[in-house]
Amino acid sequence: MRRYFAFLGAQHKISNAQTLINALDSLDPPQKFVNHSSDVKYWDDSKKQGMRIILGWTDGFTEQDQQRFSEDCNMFVPLSVVKQHRNLPDNIVVLTDSRRKQAAQRIEQRTKQQK
Repeated sequence: MRRYFAFLGAQHKISNAQTLINALDSLDPPQKFVNHSSDVKYWDDSKKQGMRIILGWTDGFTEQDQQRFSEDCNMFVPLSVVKQHRNLPDNIVVLTDSRRKQAAQRIEQRTKQQK
């Protein structure tokens, strides 16, 4: 994660890379952070739903539902890609600027529609 923050800082994608690295370094112990990310009790509803889809634990979940979830909650990364590439190397970053922009636009549209 430290390398990812440094990369984002070098690419001028974030301006607080060193602050994030310092915060990461302050975790005691760092393994606690990793353990929490793997513990279901710390997951939000979107993470839980995504894992249900990936593991096939969703009854009546259509392809359209899966696409909408991918657009709204998974930065336009199709869950079928996640399913097929579970063992991606740690240095692969799947998100792109265009996916981030698309997701932000989609969320903004949905927010306007709900009002």
